[in-house]
Amino acid sequence: MNVNKVKDKKRFDEVIRAKNNEKLDIWYSLKDLVELKGISYRSLKNMVKEVYANYSEQGSIYKKGR
Repeated sequence: MNVNKVKDKKRFDEVIRAKNNEKLDIWYSLKDLVELKGISYRSLKNMVKEVYANYSEQGSIYKKGR
């Protein structure tokens, strides 16, 4: 049963990655998002940390530098 979950997760990640490749290639930096969201940089950084942990394998989030 555990093997099926891993296979399903990998397949799901592949589907999401394929769909993301069809979208526009627009990337925002944290500084850009601070202006768009109207919140502090530190608050946004804490929010992004959780989101990055969940979605980095799918390829929908790109981490560059530190």
